[in-house]
Amino acid sequence: MISSISPKELKKLIDTAPDTIDLIDVRGTGEFKELRIPTARNIPLHILPMRMNELDKSKKIIFICRSGGRSAQATMFAEREGIHGYNLDGGMNEFENEFPEHVVREEVKKLFGLF
Repeated sequence: MISSISPKELKKLIDTAPDTIDLIDVRGTGEFKELRIPTARNIPLHILPMRMNELDKSKKIIFICRSGGRSAQATMFAEREGIHGYNLDGGMNEFENEFPEHVVREEVKKLFGLF
């Protein structure tokens, strides 16, 4: 069973203890640019295994994706590597629904359907 965190719990941490969390958005670069939490870092899921050393293990590591599936995979992968992580329940979809004023939106041009 993986650990998870609700959008409300994450918002509280962002507001009260931002220095205690490491937000890792595992979506593709284009998805991340379109909609993101300002303090999150983008490490796409497919390259996360090669960048595990970049996770700040002294902080609460929270993985984010669009709806919670990829971030759940990232959380499970981290756990197998001995790193405790949390999956954001409902991903950016839920976080944006509850706290639209706390996300950054950017218009991104998609080339050839790739992003």
